Amino acid sequence: NMEEYDCHEKRLRMDLRTLPVDHQYILYAVTRKTTQERAKGELGQGFVTAINLMEFDTGFQRAQTAHLACLHTMKKFWKAILKAKKKGDVSSRLLATVAILQNFDMHLSTATQEYSSLTDKYSQSLALLHSYALFCDHVLNDPKAAMHHRMMANTVEDLGD
Repeated sequence: NMEEYDCHEKRLRMDLRTLPVDHQYILYAVTRKTTQERAKGELGQGFVTAINLMEFDTGFQRAQTAHLACLHTMKKFWKAILKAKKKGDVSSRLLATVAILQNFDMHLSTATQEYSSLTDKYSQSLALLHSYALFCDHVLNDPKAAMHHRMMANTVEDLGD
């Protein structure tokens, strides 16, 4: 099934190359417009440029990466605490846990900064608002902020309908 699709797509590309250059450009422009319309839904704003799309994608990726790193670091911290408790060697594990906390602080700062700057600029993005709400719930332990971002997402969804 997938091989048929790939074969069909290759055939289509070959057929498109036989078109006059002006027709190829029109097709490119329509394809580009469709891509921007699809991206508009992700970003939640009316006019999307390639720079907006790239900025959003890289910022959102950095925020989600730092968000995930916070969760992993929290898990690593509690594992270290449990390990020290089981071995009864709390003092030797203290330095390790402090290093883990410093690492957590770095990831927390990155995620907070990225989410904040992205929501300032792309406040209509549902994916961003939902992800930020999860970050507030799971990492910041701030249910009030999480609810705020979820309500903003619901408002955007309601306006879109």
